[in-house]
Amino acid sequence: MFLVALSEKEQKLLRLALDTGAFGGEADNAAIMFVRSLRERAVRPDELITGRSKPRRPRAETRRSPRRLPGSAFVRMPWGKYEGVRLVDVPGYYLVWALGWIRQDETRLDRMAVLLCEIEDFLTWCAGLAQELGGGNK
Repeated sequence: MFLVALSEKEQKLLRLALDTGAFGGEADNAAIMFVRSLRERAVRPDELITGRSKPRRPRAETRRSPRRLPGSAFVRMPWGKYEGVRLVDVPGYYLVWALGWIRQDETRLDRMAVLLCEIEDFLTWCAGLAQELGGGNK
């Protein structure tokens, strides 16, 4: 039997979701993203409750399909020039700028940790897709 291991991102999201000092709907958003991450990994409820899992048959395809967008692609920008626009529809240069802007200030970083994780996740997926399609720098 195996223990269910949480990724670093899932650990951050869980901490934020349970943080009584989290701002506004930040804890709710973190909880949603935590569950979404578990679902993407096909973690079953009994595995999380008991901390144990049964060995699974390996899936035929273990890599993320380039045609399937990650959940982070559908997160909407909460502020700025692209407020209300899904990350998938925001220009890449703006997402990179937003990451830098969030990281500049400690308070801002604490308040926007979930958004930071979502943008990083989406940009990582985009970079992987570009590399798969041969568009990566050589």
